[in-house]
Amino acid sequence: MKAYFFVITPANYLGALQASRDPRFNFSEKILVVLSDYHRSLIQFNSIIKEEEWNVIYYPWKNLDRRNKSKWQLILLNWKRLLTFNKLKNLIGPNDIIFWGNLNHSFFKKIENRCHDIYLIDDGFSTINILPKLEERFVNSTKKKGSTIHLYTLFQLNSTFLIIFNHQFNQIKSLEKHIAKEKSVFFIGQPLVFNNIVSEHYYVQTIQTIFTDYEKKGFSCFYLPHRSTTRDYIPSNWTTLEFDYPVEYCAELGGFQPEIFSTFYSTGVYNLEKYLSLDMKQVEFWRLDEKEISMNYKKPIESIYSYLTINNYELKNCNTLLSYSSDDK
Repeated sequence: MKAYFFVITPANYLGALQASRDPRFNFSEKILVVLSDYHRSLIQFNSIIKEEEWNVIYYPWKNLDRRNKSKWQLILLNWKRLLTFNKLKNLIGPNDIIFWGNLNHSFFKKIENRCHDIYLIDDGFSTINILPKLEERFVNSTKKKGSTIHLYTLFQLNSTFLIIFNHQFNQIKSLEKHIAKEKSVFFIGQPLVFNNIVSEHYYVQTIQTIFTDYEKKGFSCFYLPHRSTTRDYIPSNWTTLEFDYPVEYCAELGGFQPEIFSTFYSTGVYNLEKYLSLDMKQVEFWRLDEKEISMNYKKPIESIYSYLTINNYELKNCNTLLSYSSDDK
């Protein structure tokens, strides 16, 4: 049977590559479809995709960049996107398998009944919050015909209704051991300001306070901005690093790694612990102040922190550092 792997983000690709090598499946052909027109994502895809891994690779939206386009140009681009997508969709037979990278993507509804089995691969920590929606969907659709949805995930999840295929990057994890850069921290940034999850002031102030704490312990701090965010609010005194590949590949492609990977709740840090077989002491998650989080995001973010706590990850308290910082003044 043929397997079609639809990836939207570079993070999706890790799950797709793992699934493509998973001995629990037996594919006659492996077809990769990169559903992205975003230039920064395409740069990262080009750095990590190897042609020999796939029978066919499609980039249907590669030349359909939507930046700086007028209203009518966007309408035309969206029409072209739909046209190219439908051509690919029509190649899929009822006995083929689909691996899909984002349940909330607008094009998922156009493909969900195309074949019998669809496997959702991780789109970051959103998998944790998607599971209840999938279970509700299952209960409400038991009498309807359509694709059977499964989860193919790195996260330790269980379900009464869904079949969940767990993995730990066993087929793709980096086996090379790299010497950690002496006393250094990579803080993995997130688009929290861009998405109006927290204010710019709170985001910058909190990371600065975290950096100060690390520096007092003798660490050099590096900030890794998310590829989707603007850089105009990043303080000039921060040392920033930007890679042409996902942070999970920093050791494999960059040849180095820091002593500690730190973040608020970036999935990249969770992935890194599995992909590089790190000691859990090498990854640190900082809990955002709930009062600073926009109302619509409070519950999903708390679900992520609850998952990390249940799975024995230590959550560091930003509020404690901020209060100490205020006392110092």
